Amino acid sequence: MNAIRVSLEDADNFNITPISGLDGGSITNPPLYCPRRKILVAYDSANSVICGFKYEAETGSLSKIWQISAFGCAGHMIFYQDSGEVVTNDYKRFSDSTVVLDIESGQEKGRAKLNSLSQGVVFSCPGWERDFYYLTLSCVSRVQVR
Repeated sequence: MNAIRVSLEDADNFNITPISGLDGGSITNPPLYCPRRKILVAYDSANSVICGFKYEAETGSLSKIWQISAFGCAGHMIFYQDSGEVVTNDYKRFSDSTVVLDIESGQEKGRAKLNSLSQGVVFSCPGWERDFYYLTLSCVSRVQVR
């Protein structure tokens, strides 16, 4: 599976960057991009890999800046612009967790295990503070990021 970057001004200005480089990959939902930091967070759901890439404007390329393997991300992500935190999920067989990652380093800043047998694969819903609602086929959870 690949991340494909195409210029909005020139369709001939593009590049294709492998996410995990592993066979049999799958991207179930769109990546997250932070234009201010020029960082793309993308994942290969089938191979349980999530990565951060830095966009280099001079070359138009994406350079991998971090990677986490054995990380079962599949849903839409939430991004807190002020703190640089990405909220995503990490599914292991019959157990789903929400995870907060630093967008610059991929460092895990927090994790909440949920009472869910299935993986959340669609939208989380931001709350009004530093909270969000996480949905799976078997539960609805409210999580507060501290």
